[in-house]
Amino acid sequence: MWFGPTDRVDDYIPARRSLTTFAVLTICLLIITVAIAITCTRNFNRGLRDRLTRKRSPTGGDAELQTLHHAVPMPERLIID
Repeated sequence: MWFGPTDRVDDYIPARRSLTTFAVLTICLLIITVAIAITCTRNFNRGLRDRLTRKRSPTGGDAELQTLHHAVPMPERLIID
C-alpha cells in the first residue's frame, strides 16, 4: 500500500465510512448479478411460455402444463398496406 504524507490523513476520515459502505454494497450487488446471470444462462432455450403459464396445484407442487390460451402463430413480418 502507498503511504503518503500523514498531514492530510484527518481530511479523509469522514469519507471512510461512506466509501466502505459503498464498496461492500457494490460487491454484494456484483455477486447477486453474477448469480442471476448464471441462472439465466442455465435456463436459456428451455422455454419461457411453459414457465409463465404453469399452474400450481393445491398441494403446492406443479400441475401439468396448461396454457391459458391457444397458441396462435405470429406472422414473421408486419405488413403495412
